[in-house]
Amino acid sequence: PPPPLSSSSSPSPSSSIDTSGVRYSDKGKQIPVGNGGVTPFYHWTQTLYEITIYIPVPKNTRANSLSCIIKPQFIEVKFKNGFDPIHGFGDSSGILLQGKTPELCKPDESVWMVEGDSSGTESVVIITLDKIKRTWWSSIIEGDSTYQIDTNMVDSTCKIDEYDPETQGAIRKIMFDQSQKAKGLPSSEEITTEDILDKAKHLPGSPFLSTTTPLPPS
Repeated sequence: PPPPLSSSSSPSPSSSIDTSGVRYSDKGKQIPVGNGGVTPFYHWTQTLYEITIYIPVPKNTRANSLSCIIKPQFIEVKFKNGFDPIHGFGDSSGILLQGKTPELCKPDESVWMVEGDSSGTESVVIITLDKIKRTWWSSIIEGDSTYQIDTNMVDSTCKIDEYDPETQGAIRKIMFDQSQKAKGLPSSEEITTEDILDKAKHLPGSPFLSTTTPLPPS
């Protein structure tokens, strides 16, 4: 069997992923793909809200044959019965991924599953980690400098519906105000002020109400 893994390693080379197409920045770090990176043992993507890790395993692997431990700043994925010398996945202890993550996640909001890959030759473990801090990770395992991505090159643009409701509302307000300004029309705040004044005109005792001549007593 292959030698044991370090905390920043993963499966044995016999189950490696092709990394020949990986490109590097002038800093010597990976240019992000899907805002994530590629290692010989897994690849991963990310948004500001979550991390998704894809780990290849033998075809027809079932979830009950694996152990996936997710803690606030630690992850471990391994075969319960140890290393499989026939397929060559995992280290001598069956570990596929293990180590401290660079940032915190929410274990209760994180999930994992096993699915067949598109080629039909392997299965894949898919792990989704829910981030606590909305920031870009440079790697899955802290200190794994070999496979770090250049976080200055991530695509930080997001669709509006990827933000929380409060942020969506703020973005839509800015977009509306910009559109109104371009058309020479009042902004959302000006419209709100006008609506308030219009309603105030009709309140009892309002100074905006027009005076009327009282009717003579009958």
